[in-house]
Amino acid sequence: SLDAKITERLRVAEKPGLLRNTALFLAHSGDSWFWFLGLTLVIILGNEYWKARAVILFFAILVTATIVLILKFTIRRKRPEGELGQIYRKLTLTLSLPDTQPEES
Repeated sequence: SLDAKITERLRVAEKPGLLRNTALFLAHSGDSWFWFLGLTLVIILGNEYWKARAVILFFAILVTATIVLILKFTIRRKRPEGELGQIYRKLTLTLSLPDTQPEES
């Protein structure tokens, strides 16, 4: 079916490469990309008052996003144990998220 074909093309978790790495980066970076797009529009289209504030916000978000990414990739917490952990692991497996497979005991 068309849906299955589109879904297969969108699945990047199992296919190593630039697309997967880009998807991982964007997935871990949160919504800062949307803010950057909006602030860029304000910088281009806004008056001097809003341009100045948009530039400050742009760099503040950039610094914050960089710090968050560094923390996310350096601090790998252990997944929850027990029933909640089991629910999380099943959900993760169902969604086929990369690098979140449960460890074998």
